[in-house]
Amino acid sequence: MVKNEISCPSGGKKFKAYLAPMVRASTTPLRILSLRYGADAVYTEEIIDKSILGCDRVERSVEVFRPSVKGERYDKNAGDGDGGSNNPDGSRKEYRVIDYVKSTAGMSDRQRRKMKTTGEPILLRIVPEIEGDRIVFQIGTGDSILASQAAEKVYRDVSAININMGCPKKFSTAGGMGAALLDDPQRAADIVRSIRSALPSHISVSAKIRLLKDTPSTIDFVRTLVSAGASSITVHARTVGMKEQDEALLERLRPVIDSVKQYGGVEAVVNGDLYNREDMARVVEMSGADSVMVARPALYNTSIFRCKEDGGMLSKQEVIKEYVEECVRWQAHHKNAKYVIAEMMTNRRAPKSLLRSLPHNYPGNQTISKVCACHSISDLCKLWNVQMSMERWTKLLDIKPQTTTEHKYEDAYLLRLEKNDFGSSNRIQAEAILSKRPRIKDKEDEQKCK
Repeated sequence: MVKNEISCPSGGKKFKAYLAPMVRASTTPLRILSLRYGADAVYTEEIIDKSILGCDRVERSVEVFRPSVKGERYDKNAGDGDGGSNNPDGSRKEYRVIDYVKSTAGMSDRQRRKMKTTGEPILLRIVPEIEGDRIVFQIGTGDSILASQAAEKVYRDVSAININMGCPKKFSTAGGMGAALLDDPQRAADIVRSIRSALPSHISVSAKIRLLKDTPSTIDFVRTLVSAGASSITVHARTVGMKEQDEALLERLRPVIDSVKQYGGVEAVVNGDLYNREDMARVVEMSGADSVMVARPALYNTSIFRCKEDGGMLSKQEVIKEYVEECVRWQAHHKNAKYVIAEMMTNRRAPKSLLRSLPHNYPGNQTISKVCACHSISDLCKLWNVQMSMERWTKLLDIKPQTTTEHKYEDAYLLRLEKNDFGSSNRIQAEAILSKRPRIKDKEDEQKCK
């Protein structure tokens, strides 16, 4: 599916590791950090067909300082003497970015005036030189015509199109999308077929599904998708009715993966409760899959993509700090950054049997409440001790957009994550007040992280 992958040995069969599509989370900073740590490919968050069709494609230039960590491949063209992965001092470099910006057509005058203050609503930002042939666009769709139109709009900027056929959330299924397609194999096949026929052959078309009620039903559904033109199938080892905290049904994967492998050249990917490289290797051997996909484990510690040969996983403190750096580089909206960091600091969606093996230790005494108290990326830099200047590390050459999405981010929601995890309601009440404090007034503080 993705060209020029670099894979770690599993001690047995080699496999590829992908960052899963996660709503609100799989945006530019997390995708690029995952690639930096060694992910073979990254998926965008699910974007609805009508949403991407309602966007304008805008090319811009961004000048950033690349990280000065020896041995990490920050972009495809970095090399010795180029200021990339082998330059101990880092370097300033101009990158071309592609933004899909919500179109002003159809907006009222009031909405246009508001945009001048809040910034352009950027639905998707892609950095071709870094993500290139390693980024997969996931589309949320229930209509074959809209699906093909959306795919035609973005395919030049990505390596593959993935169709979400596994999300069980009401906002997705209510529109006939996501897991609703599992109950309608003919419509699912029509969507695959429509996208496949609309795109050039070098663009892969794939689907992410869940296990159906039984193995024969799952195998039949997979065969329907492959016959329609899917060249990669990702199987999430849970059924639609299962909760996120329920343990994945990994023992059900083998016959489903075998059915995928019967078609020559079709990639089989597995997903579910893979919290370290050993888990990945074990499930690859057990299921016969070609690749693995990680979602919550990548939020718990994004350096899960690092092989032992590269030093293995980093501390959570270091990973979150480097995530904040990427947020600065690519102008992430602070509300989106807060959401991702809060999810990194909670185990609310992990199976109960794994909780003891997923500790949260932060030497800087950071808490979700303190994250909620941040009203800017600069505030987040201070909290995580990121020693960088906004002006030094990133500079938009033509205009300065405020990268936003269609999602809402409420501090109250994030604070509940901490209460559920740690059960300390007194601490929550004491620190929640911080989330309501006024914005920083000192201009120097707004521009520089101390």
